[in-house]
Amino acid sequence: MLVGVILSAPFWLYQLWAFVAPGLHKKEKKWSILFIIAATPFFATGVTLGYYILPVAIKVLLGFTPSSLDNLIKFDDYLDFVVRIMLIFGLAFELPVFLVALNIAGAVSGKAILKPWRASVFGIFLFTAAFTPTGDPITMLALAVPLCALYFLAGGIALLNDRRRQRKQSKSEEE
Repeated sequence: MLVGVILSAPFWLYQLWAFVAPGLHKKEKKWSILFIIAATPFFATGVTLGYYILPVAIKVLLGFTPSSLDNLIKFDDYLDFVVRIMLIFGLAFELPVFLVALNIAGAVSGKAILKPWRASVFGIFLFTAAFTPTGDPITMLALAVPLCALYFLAGGIALLNDRRRQRKQSKSEEE
């Protein structure tokens, strides 16, 4: 079923867009398209990283089996594991897009994103420890380190956007 959802994603995502787009203003459509364009490579990068981490994760998990026993993994379980790793990595890489979207919408400032950076880094490591399907530190670090970098990148972009917004506001006040 999951494979069917993934394979049909372009169709139902288009249908969702066709439903939502008529209700959006021109500016909202522009921002929506920009965020879709930005989110796609981030998701693809996360899925790709998950794909490269997958053999290491499987090797670690199979390492828990005593040498006198063989592993007999059902294909359904294996496919579920592979899809979960790739989806978790892909969705996690959407963090910067989400943070920048909140900043552009005016819901959160760049300072508010970066001020609690220690708690955010801790939260990222906690998230990766809880949601990666394996219990090994390699998979956790493979997701946590890029997420921390993406978090700081999103904070930097939000700060730049805040400065741009302040300059634009002060320019309009002068006129």
